[in-house]
Amino acid sequence: MKRTSVKMILLLLLFSAFLNITSLFAEEFSGEVIYDYYNVEMNNNDLIEGMNGFRFRRIYFTYDDKIEDKISVRFRLEMSDPGDFVTKDYYVPVVKDSYIKFKTAGSHEFILGIMGVPTFEMVEKVWGWREIERTPLDLHKYASSRDFGIAFKKPYSKDCRINYTFMLGNWTGNKSEENKGKKAYLLLGLKPVEVLYLELYGDIEYTEVNKYKHTNQGFIGMMYPKVKAGLLYAIHTQVDDGEEEEFEIGSVFFSSSLSSKLNLAMRYDVNFQPNPKGDEISYFPYLTTSPANLAILGISYELNDKIKIIPHVEYYTYGSEEGIEEIPDSELYYTLTVTYSW
Repeated sequence: MKRTSVKMILLLLLFSAFLNITSLFAEEFSGEVIYDYYNVEMNNNDLIEGMNGFRFRRIYFTYDDKIEDKISVRFRLEMSDPGDFVTKDYYVPVVKDSYIKFKTAGSHEFILGIMGVPTFEMVEKVWGWREIERTPLDLHKYASSRDFGIAFKKPYSKDCRINYTFMLGNWTGNKSEENKGKKAYLLLGLKPVEVLYLELYGDIEYTEVNKYKHTNQGFIGMMYPKVKAGLLYAIHTQVDDGEEEEFEIGSVFFSSSLSSKLNLAMRYDVNFQPNPKGDEISYFPYLTTSPANLAILGISYELNDKIKIIPHVEYYTYGSEEGIEEIPDSELYYTLTVTYSW
């Protein structure tokens, strides 16, 4: 009993010390939690259909510091549910971001480390509903949201008409490198008028001789004070010893502020070919035998500036495919999400 009491006292002292330390750096530390109650209403996989439960879809803990006027750093940990409906494990933190950023003349930036890739940067900004779902290329596994490397960019801002990014990375996301190849990214954005944004994006990944992948994407975004809309089309190509395979994806999305507390989000994704990685997608897997179309509808209620309550629905339908006589049944996911930040 005495040993237990001593341990409890030590734990309380350590926790108190942690709170005191973080309070000293309150402006540098921040965090966000995405908490779900989910229900798989309809699914072609009998093992998944009918499953429901609670999960932390994402937990972020971030440290930002401005070392000098033109030098800043970020370190972010992420914990997440595996989302495969099979794995039973603890929420283990991984390094999501770890970089140093140098600002140069002309509002340019030079970044070193693990960082977000340019693939989704502006798409994410216009879509604006990461709490509901990832951006199309991220969700459907045609690209990773992070990479380890270097980037030179002129970032988007309300005052600039042109933004661009060149990045060279390991092509391993935020994991350690295990290949000889590299991935190059290039983005060019144009804002001809205040509310319109146009973007061309391309990347190429080399693994070995005669084996590589590349993605081309076009994006149009409309950004009004209370309404945002986006239209995206991308082609992901895989080349292996002269054999070429293309995967096309399109997406249209819309969000609107209905009141000071209430917001609406809608999206529709189309896979023009079956996605070979569809069954690997976390939280919302789908069949790899037919082209999958995804409809998303969500409503957000802001309880205050820290907490949101977001019920949303994700509904998959399937298109026809040569050699498949029957079109698979539709799949339906209900989710109630609560997010809170500090």
